[in-house]
Amino acid sequence: GGGGGGGPPDAGTKIRKQHETPQSRMLMGELNKTLVEGFKPSHAVNIKNTEQIDLDPEKATKVDENKEGGTVPGPSSGGAGPPPPPPPPPPAPPAGANRGPIPPPPRGVPPPPPAAGGIPPPPGAKKGGPPGPPPPPPPPPGPGSPPSPPSGGGPPPPPPPPPKDGGGLGRKRTKSLFWQPVKQTSENSIWNNVNTLEEGDELGDDDRDKLQSMFSNKKVEPKKTSNKAPKASTVLDARREQNVGIVLSYLKMQPNVLEDAVWAMDESKVNRDVVEALISVLPTGEEVKLVEEAQNQGRELSPPAKFFLMTRKIPRFAPRVQCWLLKFKFPPFIEQVREQIKVLVKTAKAVRGCKPFQRVLRMVLDFGNILNEGAQRIGGAQGFKMADLCKLKDLKSTDGGVSFLEFLVISIEKKGDPFLLQFTARLQGVHKARTINPNDIAASLKELRKDITQLKGQISATEKGTAAPQDCFVPHMKPFYEQAETELQAVEEENEDMNKQMKSLAEYFGENPHTFQAPEFFGWLSDFCKQFDQLHKAHTANQQAVQAQ
Repeated sequence: GGGGGGGPPDAGTKIRKQHETPQSRMLMGELNKTLVEGFKPSHAVNIKNTEQIDLDPEKATKVDENKEGGTVPGPSSGGAGPPPPPPPPPPAPPAGANRGPIPPPPRGVPPPPPAAGGIPPPPGAKKGGPPGPPPPPPPPPGPGSPPSPPSGGGPPPPPPPPPKDGGGLGRKRTKSLFWQPVKQTSENSIWNNVNTLEEGDELGDDDRDKLQSMFSNKKVEPKKTSNKAPKASTVLDARREQNVGIVLSYLKMQPNVLEDAVWAMDESKVNRDVVEALISVLPTGEEVKLVEEAQNQGRELSPPAKFFLMTRKIPRFAPRVQCWLLKFKFPPFIEQVREQIKVLVKTAKAVRGCKPFQRVLRMVLDFGNILNEGAQRIGGAQGFKMADLCKLKDLKSTDGGVSFLEFLVISIEKKGDPFLLQFTARLQGVHKARTINPNDIAASLKELRKDITQLKGQISATEKGTAAPQDCFVPHMKPFYEQAETELQAVEEENEDMNKQMKSLAEYFGENPHTFQAPEFFGWLSDFCKQFDQLHKAHTANQQAVQAQ
């Protein structure tokens, strides 16, 4: 029964007392006679529930919590001390004594179920005879030890085979579509309108099986990969590889097709844009060497690497395509330079020969000398620099209402001479001439001369070398060189004449010919003409408004 010292009873005692009856006490007494001394006293039989009850104090606490919602204090719960052990079994009868059969339980009381695996008889005991000496207690299991096999005798039954096709209880055959299901729908819900499939929308048996098969829970075995190391596609730098690849994809030509077009100088396939693209990705000698080494090692080459090898097959590939680009650039360049030279020469002649502009300059000089009268340094001027024309708008009258330039415009308008007002129209060329720099023209012609000289050298080298049968460089480029040489000489002469005219123009307007800058000079005239026209238009509009009143 109960624990000593006034402490709370142990869990097993508490449970046992709840279910005790006279019959169960008698049956328990008979059952205890069959127990051996080595049997662990932490197990008893619950007669009422016919299930094994663990009387360990820690576990008993959990049993009581589950059964009654309360907790039976164990050794660590602050009780008076550990519960006393159960009473020892009665002494075994003398050896050879016949214990006799166990009387059956009273009618109406079910027999107690055996423990898991049954209660094995003690060693050495004969059927119906007295029990032998108790077996030694088993050693405590170590950490991580596997559970003890069932004590029913014989090897444990083999585990059941795994279910086929991933089926079986507890496992779904197909993958799940984790949507948010709608459990209840309103009367106006779309799901009430589509609660049945239209004819032909439902899946047939074959399609249903296909759907389940495609989305089954079968584990997909990963594809076996080869242990062979992949061949390197290129030996080029990754960024260099990408840039060259972009250009080649723009060309939309395989290296062999491009090679044939370059040999043949086929301008139906290779235009100026293509040549410029080729020049932008020309390989260096080191890059070609690396690609050749990779080819000799049997490595797979990428398109950029194949392009680099192609450039090696054609002699002097880089200067060849640069000369080809010259052929495309030469006609528009020569035309542009000639047009610029023509604008400068024509504008210089217009400025020198514009009579109305000369009269306006004279009026500015007279008005200025009047203002500068008495000033020794600036008074009595014989002329002024063209840069001073831009200062006229900044000189204001005493009251600040009129500028010197506006006074000039009013004075010319009072004369009523339309001839004077025509000077801005006759100097329209200065607006475009201010954007052209003769120094830039000279530098461009110098560079063009260098390119023509290089072309001449390439033609000579190709003629002296062993030309391939498909090489059309000389027949294609030699006629162009002869024509370009003639045109370039003519433009160089025109440029020389233009420079003479600019020098003469500087001297004519009192500028230093050695420091004269045509864009700057024409810029002064352009600004003066614009300012003059703006004031003249404003005065004209005001006069018309006054007259309208």
